Amino acid sequence: MRWNSQVVAGWVEPVYLGDANIKLTAKLDTGAKTSSLSAEELTHLVRQQKPWVAFTIHASDGTAFRIEQPVIRIARIRRAGVGVRERPVISLPVCLAGYREQVEFTLTDRSAMNYSVLIGRAFLANRIIVDSEATFTTVQSCQAGK
Repeated sequence: MRWNSQVVAGWVEPVYLGDANIKLTAKLDTGAKTSSLSAEELTHLVRQQKPWVAFTIHASDGTAFRIEQPVIRIARIRRAGVGVRERPVISLPVCLAGYREQVEFTLTDRSAMNYSVLIGRAFLANRIIVDSEATFTTVQSCQAGK
């Protein structure tokens, strides 16, 4: 469904990550600015004197994928009762609700959480309106830069 020029999506939707279109279930989180991705077995690397990370993600069907990406920057995340944590930030292509865009993700182990991916406002803004009562309303159809 569309409202003005924006897609209306539920608060939980399928997303397709990376060039391999790895299917994951994401929570659309209007309370978070930056998107977040569950990164298990996170390893910090150096390639050509630049920081990289290697990590494992699990698709919706349980298949494990090992991903290696350059680190764009380090994000400082403030959480009540925990203080400030530093997380690496990477960029991966994401397909969600007909949009295929490069998205910045902070990496953290979210294996204890219900959703391995949070999609934040930086991606949602001017594209997607979140219906807090709905889930799984979108259809997979992406074109670059839509």
